[in-house]
Amino acid sequence: IIRVSGSELRGLSNDLLSVANATSQSFDVAVEAATEFSRQGLTLSKTIEATNAALALSRIAGIDAADAVSTLTATINTFNSEGLEYQDILDTIISLDNSFAASASGIADGLKRIGSVASEAGIELKEIASLITVVQQVSARGETVISNGLKTILTRLNRSNVQEALGSIGIQTQTATGEFRSQIDVLTDLANKQDSLSDSQRAYI
Repeated sequence: IIRVSGSELRGLSNDLLSVANATSQSFDVAVEAATEFSRQGLTLSKTIEATNAALALSRIAGIDAADAVSTLTATINTFNSEGLEYQDILDTIISLDNSFAASASGIADGLKRIGSVASEAGIELKEIASLITVVQQVSARGETVISNGLKTILTRLNRSNVQEALGSIGIQTQTATGEFRSQIDVLTDLANKQDSLSDSQRAYI
């Protein structure tokens, strides 16, 4: 619910029209996205910034604007300690989409599904987004399968049976001195091994 003065409303309408035109979206869609962001307590300038990022993500990833709003909201709240802007999230997704054989929609979906688990494990936005991208590229699995698989691994990585399973395919979770390796390093090793694993090994992991 956007509460502004008459002059501010006119300015907001002009800004939203510019955002809609720039992102090839309708004005109504821009208003709906802006309204949702305003409900989160954003200032007018932040609302425009967030709406622009959401509508751009919607167009690039081929997802509904509402899904784009949900993805950006979840991601910026999850990784709030990094001091991210909405544009930072969009830039990360676009960069990976342009550089690798992965889809922007898959990266966005992955961030929404496993971002909180990754953040709790001390993994930063660009790291988990990159890992999602790598797994998409080397495994050619569906988005949901990849996200759920990574979420399960991140959650269980410190369990002894998981460490044994990873060790059985040559991936160590601890250093020679007994310290735990970075989870992102362990998962990167696993992603790089996907093509060489048998079906039974994948099922075991």
